[in-house]
Amino acid sequence: MKINKEFIIMFLLFFCAVLTSIAQETEYIDPSKPTNIYTRLNNNFEMTDLKDGTQLTGYRFNVSYALKDFQTTIEIPMLYNHKTQKAGLGDLRIRSFYVPYVDYDKTFGGLGLSLDIFAPMGDPRDGISSGLWSISPGIITGIMVSKKFSIWPIISYRYQFGERWQEGQQQSVTQHGATFQIMNTINISDKVYFIITPMYIQNNFANMGQFDYGGEIEFNYMLIENKLQVGCFSRQLVNSQLESYRLMVRIFL
Repeated sequence: MKINKEFIIMFLLFFCAVLTSIAQETEYIDPSKPTNIYTRLNNNFEMTDLKDGTQLTGYRFNVSYALKDFQTTIEIPMLYNHKTQKAGLGDLRIRSFYVPYVDYDKTFGGLGLSLDIFAPMGDPRDGISSGLWSISPGIITGIMVSKKFSIWPIISYRYQFGERWQEGQQQSVTQHGATFQIMNTINISDKVYFIITPMYIQNNFANMGQFDYGGEIEFNYMLIENKLQVGCFSRQLVNSQLESYRLMVRIFL
């Protein structure tokens, strides 16, 4: 596979961020709760298998900037499709997150409002970018079961439109759907936690048969307190026969 300039730029940003973050001081960080927001760099090395035999591998760069109760995230995936032998950018993601309420000493411990926007960055015929725009507002709440266990239901609406490439033909898409997830956060210690998330995805309200279900599991370990976190992640969806795996490196700034 030919290495392009996007990969070089992102890896340079990654190593510069490592050097910058080492010298900085910050408050105690607990990323196990979704309503705790931080400025950080997320680096994901991933592999995804799809039911048509497609395999994608690559690097997903993600930077989040937090200011008071707001967090903005930009995500850039750089992927290689082993079936089409094409490399390029996937769908750009921009996410805004607002946290109006947090009190982990109460049963109702947190509330967050989000807006996700996905923008296709490549040719869908290459099998890397979906070709679809997606706009998805959502809401998340936190239920504090104990000091070690919390539940985070998430519901979001999704509007998709654009042109996708399927079965050798270009198709125009306009559809409304929704996603429902329940994040279960299990804190093993101050450094180690799991997140187990069953999910249901309704892709198109006009055709209720277009749904998917499955889940995610995530393991995280704070390697250097308040600075560096490593982890792994897996997503499995039944109807689309999707299997995705990631190795993650997070740098808190």
